[in-house]
Formats: sequence, C-alpha cells, structure tokens
Amino acid sequence: MKHKIIIICFLLISLEAFSSSLYNWTFISKTAGDDGNKFFMDISSITKNELGNNVAWILHNNEHDGESSIALTEFDCIKLRIRDLHSKFFDSLNGKGTVKHDLNHEQLLEYGFGDWVSPEPRSNNYYLLKAACN
Repeated sequence: MKHKIIIICFLLISLEAFSSSLYNWTFISKTAGDDGNKFFMDISSITKNELGNNVAWILHNNEHDGESSIALTEFDCIKLRIRDLHSKFFDSLNGKGTVKHDLNHEQLLEYGFGDWVSPEPRSNNYYLLKAACN
C-alpha cells in the first residue's frame, strides 16, 4: 500500500508539470524518412524512482500530423527496457493546444500500451533509453 501511495504522489506532482512550460527539451532522435516524428527529453527531469529506475519526461512531435504527446516514461537501465507511466496527447506540436487524451498507467495498459518494451537497436526508444541511462 505504501508503494502505491508513493507512486500516486509522484504522479500527482508530476502531472502538475504538464500544465507548465518549464520543460527543457533536448532533441534525442527522429524516425528515418520523411514522416516527421521527432523525440525530445527533458534531461533535467531525470530522477530515480523507488525501484531504482530512471524516470523522465518525453516529448514526441508528429510534425506530419501536427500533433504531439508528452509522456512520463520509466527506464530500466539494467534490463534495458522502457514503459510509459502517463501520457497526454495534444492536437498541436510541442505539447500545446487542446488535450485529446490524458491517460494514466492503468488506462495505457487497457489500451495495450504501458507495458515494458525492450527497444531494438537504433530505434527511437533505444536512443531515449540511452539518453536516460547515461
């Protein structure tokens, strides 16, 4: 129970950051080709959670569709895997505009997201993991 309370408190504090524009985005990766997917991380937001994993804010800009998402993402630097804990989807780039969806970890799992993923080498998730674990 104490573990769940700590996670809930962390998420509530972290959700407050969604409403601010205090992120310091660093470009991490983009998809090959011309589809306009770019990934950024707020390096200054990297912290360790109670499991010893790194947690950081990620911005995904889909420049082709003009949409974006901001996710609180957990990085397991030992097992080399990642998962989203909370994601907020916007109708404009850079986490701006109208919120289309706001999903906590349980909701992400219901939609088939939020599970641990071991990234393929040279994938966007691989470069995000590398940035979060260095």
